[in-house]
Amino acid sequence: MGHVTSNFKLVLAEAKVKGILRGGGASWTIAGVNQTFRNTLEMISFLEENPDEYYKLAAKCICVTRKKLKFPTLPPDGYIYKKFTARELGVE
Repeated sequence: MGHVTSNFKLVLAEAKVKGILRGGGASWTIAGVNQTFRNTLEMISFLEENPDEYYKLAAKCICVTRKKLKFPTLPPDGYIYKKFTARELGVE
């Protein structure tokens, strides 16, 4: 999981810009996750313990960018990372 760990802060920063990560101070939420986080370290710990949630978060960032660029939200095969459908990502 080394490559994932090095990208946590980058993905969280991108998710914040895209509106997927919301909040401020000691109350942060990630869209689609039923948990509130007090800070970045809590979010990173959660993502380390739940790698599928990390990949979903990264995939949501990709989908938002694709939509902004007027591409289909998902690539032609209908999956991001060959794993998540639009429904699973909440981007239908």
